[in-house]
Amino acid sequence: MSLTGIRTKAMKDWAKTPQAIEIGHELKKARVKANMSPNDVGEALGFTDETYNRLENSRTGVPLYRLFDIAEFFGYEVRLVKKEASHDAEIKA
Repeated sequence: MSLTGIRTKAMKDWAKTPQAIEIGHELKKARVKANMSPNDVGEALGFTDETYNRLENSRTGVPLYRLFDIAEFFGYEVRLVKKEASHDAEIKA
């Protein structure tokens, strides 16, 4: 398997985790709160509405650079927050 194939599989596997699902929900909440469509967000950030839908619906993982771009676009920041025996990430407004 090529490096691209390995990376794609890892992104799809990660997308099924509770953390990825939570991030997808937060992305959708931010978009809805901004009264924007997936197409509006995609156009503003340089990717298709289908790509943005896949991120929101946890059908693919969110690359870190995209997560930072999306968070900044909506006025959020990305933080790693250490919790007891957990490695959760969160998006804060």
